[in-house]
Amino acid sequence: MHQNPLDILFGGTSVTVELIDGTKQSVYVRALPQRHLHHVISTYEHRHLFIELCTYTKLTTTKIPAEIPQEIPPPTGFCPVPVGWADNVCDGSIEDLFQKAEELNFQRAVTWARAQITAKKQISPLVQEMTSMVMPIVERVMQPLFARLEQLSISTPSAPKSSDSPASSS
Repeated sequence: MHQNPLDILFGGTSVTVELIDGTKQSVYVRALPQRHLHHVISTYEHRHLFIELCTYTKLTTTKIPAEIPQEIPPPTGFCPVPVGWADNVCDGSIEDLFQKAEELNFQRAVTWARAQITAKKQISPLVQEMTSMVMPIVERVMQPLFARLEQLSISTPSAPKSSDSPASSS
């Protein structure tokens, strides 16, 4: 079987969930690509959002419906669950989905976040050094503009003050 090299491959696992109406649905809980792990950090404390971020259904049409967000490209052949989908899932299945999504994504997201913190700590002195080099140039460029603005504000006549304003007349 020939696979398109642009197809998006992701790790994950199938899970059967029970919906609140008693029906069962097979879904795919996915390991998110590293570039999207920041979403795990921002949704983790909101179980339903975290579950919806990581859960997909089999694509039954050739196109993903327009109302389904696609910020994160779905795995080939799958479609993100719609926003609010988790509200229809039984509590036990919510727990199963959360545990699986956590197992596939949370530690990876923590590692990614720590690497981001380390990178920012390493870059911060460089940013401060660059700022200290650039600010004198910015100030030299802006100084004549500020001086001109001050001249204009001094030379602009102020509006006459009248005791016969509409609010005071009766």
